[in-house]
Amino acid sequence: MGDAFIASWTEDVEALALEKAAVQAVCGCGYRKLVDLDKLIRERGPRFSLWGRHPRCPAEGCNDRLKFYAVRPGGSWKLNLWGVPLPRILPLHDRWHATLPKPERDKFPAARLMRNADGYLSISCAICAWNATIERPEDVEAWGHALSIDGFRDKLRGMCGRPVCRREVDLVLRPRPPRRQEPPASTPSAPKA
Repeated sequence: MGDAFIASWTEDVEALALEKAAVQAVCGCGYRKLVDLDKLIRERGPRFSLWGRHPRCPAEGCNDRLKFYAVRPGGSWKLNLWGVPLPRILPLHDRWHATLPKPERDKFPAARLMRNADGYLSISCAICAWNATIERPEDVEAWGHALSIDGFRDKLRGMCGRPVCRREVDLVLRPRPPRRQEPPASTPSAPKA
């Protein structure tokens, strides 16, 4: 497992869909089904990753777990989306967690989300008219290694000394470059004289 890798075209459901990969959910009981990537993108978001996911098999009477395989169009081999050490999978899941709605997202470790999703924390207080940013995940880890965004907000509340504090903490993601650059549109050349 030391040389296991995650191909970039398999990192999340958007990458798989852009590659036009076929993804199959398979169980030892014989259950097989093609995964609807467009549906997953709509329901879970484009950064959702199938790596390391093993949902229950939906076949009646089966208590086993599914495994996912991906194959590129015209490909002769399929890539299993498991068997990679957890430290390589966690960044993919963190990128997805960082895109979840605020209440759900704020329960995950702030420093990991900042590091793996390329973000920073924006801190403000409407009462004090105070704003700040924390760019480095290490600065958040100094307050607690696995501190969630909610936990970090709770630690900061009341630090201004006022009885009522409305300190807010938000994860801000830096814009990502597009996955693929489309070739520039060809421009017709001027007729020769």
